Amino acid sequence: MTDIILPESSNDLLQDGAVNGVLARSMVRAIADFLSATPSGPGAGFLEYVARKDVQRMGTVPGRKCAVYEFPWGFITEEHGVWNFYARAVWRAGTTNYLDSFAPAWDVHAAPELSRAMQRHGGQFYISFDDGIGIYGCISLACVLDSKGQRLAREWLAHDFLSVIWPHMLARVLGVGECGRDTHAANSALSWNNGIMPDALQSYMARSATLSRSVMASPSRG
Repeated sequence: MTDIILPESSNDLLQDGAVNGVLARSMVRAIADFLSATPSGPGAGFLEYVARKDVQRMGTVPGRKCAVYEFPWGFITEEHGVWNFYARAVWRAGTTNYLDSFAPAWDVHAAPELSRAMQRHGGQFYISFDDGIGIYGCISLACVLDSKGQRLAREWLAHDFLSVIWPHMLARVLGVGECGRDTHAANSALSWNNGIMPDALQSYMARSATLSRSVMASPSRG
């Protein structure tokens, strides 16, 4: 297995302003893995969430068959075209206080952008929104379509939602600056706007594709 290294141009972008380089590089890799449908599997965030007594009491532990994508801010589970979002700062605050906050944030930050994206693609994909009450988390997004619709939905989630929109939603819900160090990821995420994160992701994916082609084309040694 060949390790994928961020190109120098991305490293420069990720050092911009207040962005924490290590955190941002981790975020780029996590988004790239989500885009390529390569789950990380349960990690520290997932294990912390499922071990909580309130989660166990609510009976909302994610199913064992779901795919798990770990991010610096928490994790996403995926199963049967449904993506569930869980944020560390939210579950550490007890979740309940935020259950009604994500729907308004979605309406402001995500819904208009999603509508424009669906129009650009002529209705070939559709993503439905549900609040986090049923999953005792943040939000649930669903796309139950054919393979092309699923691909377009995943691309929008990676390039637009996770890279730009979600950090603003999370910061809005948390009230950045009011929850101490638990909002560090949201604070840093806000600095990824103005193209920093999408550009870094694009460079990362281009570099990954180039290396993958190089590995595939190389004669086997043995």
